[in-house]
Amino acid sequence: MEIVGFEPTQSKDNGF
Repeated sequence: MEIVGFEPTQSKDNGF
């Protein structure tokens, strides 16, 4: 999964 600009669901692929 790559949900950039969303919420830190996994805090891994998001980078937020």
